Amino acid sequence: MAKGQQRQPKEKKKPKAEGREKPVSGYKAQYGGGGKAMIEMFVNDKLDAAAGVRQPLEDYAKGHPEMRVMSGAFQQIQQAMGTPKGRTAGAKVLAAFVEEMKASGFVADALKRSGQGEATVAPPG
Repeated sequence: MAKGQQRQPKEKKKPKAEGREKPVSGYKAQYGGGGKAMIEMFVNDKLDAAAGVRQPLEDYAKGHPEMRVMSGAFQQIQQAMGTPKGRTAGAKVLAAFVEEMKASGFVADALKRSGQGEATVAPPG
């Protein structure tokens, strides 16, 4: 760099939204916020398809015979917990807590209370 010149900051590239880079030819993807908001956008905007958590889609389809929910799944969301590295004792306590909440039925009950009773609780370990 020549004397007296200033270095120009590099333009930061925005990360692409995962799964939204290349829509299928002839279709446009829209993000509806999930859950009820996504279903309302699907209906109100007369969209061709909706994707989201199975339980709200199935609940909507029960009262709307013109709607069908495809079998199978195209993705799974695995929930997790974490702790800072180096906190071995804390990590052990956290792991024991998670296992206790699953074994006691707390996680399954919480899923039912939130309207996601058909969701599967992860197996022990």
